[in-house]
Formats: sequence, C-alpha cells, structure tokens
Amino acid sequence: MTAHAPIQTVLDEDGQPVSVIVPIELWREISAEKETAYLLQSETMKKRLLEAKEQQDQNDNRLAALRAARGVWREREDLPDFAALRDEWDRS
Repeated sequence: MTAHAPIQTVLDEDGQPVSVIVPIELWREISAEKETAYLLQSETMKKRLLEAKEQQDQNDNRLAALRAARGVWREREDLPDFAALRDEWDRS
C-alpha cells in the first residue's frame, strides 16, 4: 500500500464514532482487492485472470524490448530517404 491521507473519524455530539472518511485512493485499493478476492473464488475466473496477467507481462516485455531498440538506426548515414520513397509509392 502507498501512503495516504489519514482516515478521519466522524463523531456524534456525545463523542461516539458514527462514520469514517476514507481517502479515495485507499477506497479504490480496498475495492480492487475485494473484487480480486471475489473473482479468485471461481477457478475459471482465477485461470482467466492469471492468463491476462501473463499476457500483460509478455506485452510489457515486448514494449521494453522495443524501447531498448529505439534509436538503433538513428545515426546511420546509409539509409534511403524514406519520405521520398513513400512519395514515389503514393499513387494518388
């Protein structure tokens, strides 16, 4: 969990707690954890969530590889003028 604003307690006129004010980020974390716990009760949903997580991890790895390779050809001098090539291919 990350650091949040403090939870505030609302008291009645006798000083008894009647409710609390929860920061929205904490509320979202609690809601997400509760939803995940509910979904993990079903073996089918558990399997689907794990497959989606694995797919996301693969996408993240693919993106990291693309970002690492970005700019590899930036300093090359022997490449054709790609804009000119595209203009030649344009038949409109």
